[in-house]
Amino acid sequence: MKLKILHFCLFFLFFQAFCFSQDKIIFTSGKERKCFILNEDSSIVKVILFKDGKNFNTSINREYIQSIIYDANIRQKDNITFLNGSTIACRFIRENSDSVFTISFVNGLNKTTLFDKNSIKTIEKQNDSITNSELKYSSDTKISVSTGFCIPLGEYAESLGINSGYATLGGKISIQLSIGLTKYLNLGLKGYGLYNGTENYLNNTSWKSGGLLGGLELIIPNTPFDLEFRALGGLMYLMSPDFKYNPRNSGLIEYNKTSTNALGVDLGIGFNINSKSNFNFLAKVDYLYANFEFDEPKATTTYTFQTSSIEYDNIGNIQIPRIVYTNTKKIIESNNQILSALSISIGFGYKF
Repeated sequence: MKLKILHFCLFFLFFQAFCFSQDKIIFTSGKERKCFILNEDSSIVKVILFKDGKNFNTSINREYIQSIIYDANIRQKDNITFLNGSTIACRFIRENSDSVFTISFVNGLNKTTLFDKNSIKTIEKQNDSITNSELKYSSDTKISVSTGFCIPLGEYAESLGINSGYATLGGKISIQLSIGLTKYLNLGLKGYGLYNGTENYLNNTSWKSGGLLGGLELIIPNTPFDLEFRALGGLMYLMSPDFKYNPRNSGLIEYNKTSTNALGVDLGIGFNINSKSNFNFLAKVDYLYANFEFDEPKATTTYTFQTSSIEYDNIGNIQIPRIVYTNTKKIIESNNQILSALSISIGFGYKF
């Protein structure tokens, strides 16, 4: 199971590295901005920016730029033909009086080359337009952290015997990676941890749960916030509390500390409050559900009741009756627990 989870995480990391590569400008202020660089000269850098599902051209003064990181894997449609007849495909960056600066993608690496203009016969450059399909990987990638309350629901919150959870208000923390597939659709990977206390008369013990979930997020962009709907599923973990409880006119209830895994779902809605920086604030509501089966009894109820019978003692030829009392125990076990909870969280995210 751990190996499968590791492979799943590595897939996401490689998927992100492949699909979301693009040029990056690092400004003198320290802020970074992803873009597609069209061309540049000694004073101006012309770029295409991608925002809110739209591309727009702009020029940036070099005095505000600290450095530029090029990614040749975005587009290699320019061609240079040399005097000796050879031709290469590359990204044309800029042309000086005596040289031509290009980038090509060789063996998985960006290779920058400065060619002598005297060795070049012709340069075929594509126009400055770029299609949405060429920038499809420029959708936002975001990591977010949130924390808040966890409210137990249904059987998980009831206090009606060993099939109940006796759970009370608790807390939840989660971290989520959202990979933009399109303007309206994200691929999500979420890890969470939560706890729910139990009723005050149960020795301050608690339920503990965690999990790793993946799925899709539907984004409705707006200003100043984005609305988000998500449906995630995956592996969830649950540890039961440890307590004894002997309610009036009922048997002794004992919960044992044990744990198990199950498949579960997370259905949620959220609001992402945008800002001018890469950080954004968020608020979200999630519904968690899973049905856990434990390998050993999660809880037992022991009923003790007394029965009586008549026995006779022989004294000589006379039988004298006497009443004999016997304590009898009946034990009922439960191996099942439904986790059903609503979480309300706030936090912040960072867009890459």
